[in-house]
Amino acid sequence: MSEVRVVASPEQSNLKVLYKMMSILMSVVVLLAIFVFFYMKHPQFAELPQQTHFTGRLTASYEGGVFDNQLPTPVLTRVNEKSQVAALMEFVFSKDENAKPLAALPSVKTNLHQLNPHENAVIWMGHSSYFLQIDGIKVLVDPVFSENASPVPFTNLAFKGSNIYTAEDIPEINYLLITHDHWDHLDYPTVMGTKK
Repeated sequence: MSEVRVVASPEQSNLKVLYKMMSILMSVVVLLAIFVFFYMKHPQFAELPQQTHFTGRLTASYEGGVFDNQLPTPVLTRVNEKSQVAALMEFVFSKDENAKPLAALPSVKTNLHQLNPHENAVIWMGHSSYFLQIDGIKVLVDPVFSENASPVPFTNLAFKGSNIYTAEDIPEINYLLITHDHWDHLDYPTVMGTKK
């Protein structure tokens, strides 16, 4: 009795390879979606309550429970010079050699707990973070004391020398000013008083 062998055609072999590649790709996409879903459940991504109360002086830009810019503020300021796609491609693929300092930024750490309360002071704490003491009133502006100003670890790292302060270095303040809700101005671990 002779043995019968079934040989797959090249088209069938290619189809099997394609199905296998598609199933691997779909598995990766599903796993990535599951990871992103659970990562977005971290408290740093919490939504603000629907009912927020503004206790300050109302301005013409505050309407319907939200603030609006009084002047148009495009996301890309160079839109007139080039298309958004061209600007995005330049941002992703071009490299600015001078974007990062070659050495640590020169900085002096001031002991904020020992400041004379009657002395006015403006202290830069890195990036957009400032400590102001004016006529005995202490104001902390946009505190970011994490190593990176991003929800994704190891991205948007602070320049060396610009990250010398911690939440423990801050004395009791009168006002906390958050200018806007970008990660490099509103840092979740800093606001919660924890380290990242």
